[in-house]
Amino acid sequence: MQNEDIGRRAQLAEFLRFKRAQGNPEQSGFVRGPRRRTPGLRREEVAELAGVSHVWYTWLEQGRPVMPSAKVMDRLGQALRLNGDERAYLQRLLKLEVAPRDFDGTMQVPDRIIDLIKSFEYQPAYVRNLRWDLLAWNNAHVKVFGDYSSIPIEHRNILWLLFTDPGMRALTDNWDVIAQHIVAKFRADLSKNGSNIRADQLIDQLMAVSPDFARWWKQYRTTEALTHLIEINHPHAGQITLERVTLHTESDLAQSVIVYMPVDAGSSKRLKVLCR
Repeated sequence: MQNEDIGRRAQLAEFLRFKRAQGNPEQSGFVRGPRRRTPGLRREEVAELAGVSHVWYTWLEQGRPVMPSAKVMDRLGQALRLNGDERAYLQRLLKLEVAPRDFDGTMQVPDRIIDLIKSFEYQPAYVRNLRWDLLAWNNAHVKVFGDYSSIPIEHRNILWLLFTDPGMRALTDNWDVIAQHIVAKFRADLSKNGSNIRADQLIDQLMAVSPDFARWWKQYRTTEALTHLIEINHPHAGQITLERVTLHTESDLAQSVIVYMPVDAGSSKRLKVLCR
């Protein structure tokens, strides 16, 4: 619990500093004088806007164990002009929202869930945990995205494959859109557990090998849901456009079942031909 709290406070401190640096003094009612050297808003300005003391807000940015009320949290969101996804992220970091604790989830997928994804004959489907490890997938997913069984289990992770596998990048016409949104969703998932060694190791490894991941991770974007379409340019089937349906298992809240549904008749037809 202590490590979890420390991890949450560290994430919170980084997020607050980043959003404050993005602030616009004029839009918030402050004058940008010639002596202003701080990018964005000053700490005392955020504190004033949120109706808290400068010292108390400074403690938040320093990762100290202080706990704001829901009203103060709402005022912080207004002061930093957070959108809905960012407010949800802030709530979790401030532990005002109950969330799953087991970040990795049970690595063993229940048999009934395996049966479920196998029942989707023409819809790619897989199971992942909050770290985005690939735990199980069906035949349609193999046909569209490739077979992950030959990949070492330590690299059987969606983010790792997305940013290190050239084939994954070449397969999707809108790779950059998909990748940025997944980074933002991963940040939201990470906030559901403040400290996880394996997740931290994954981030460090991706920062080292992928300039794209490093750049987007430092932008501190967060999203609660992935709503973008997946535009596939398959070498054998041609253009396939998919949308995502996400289901959560009752046996393990850290596991999610992802099913890709074709969005039009042409995509559906090409999927069926490919999966036969």
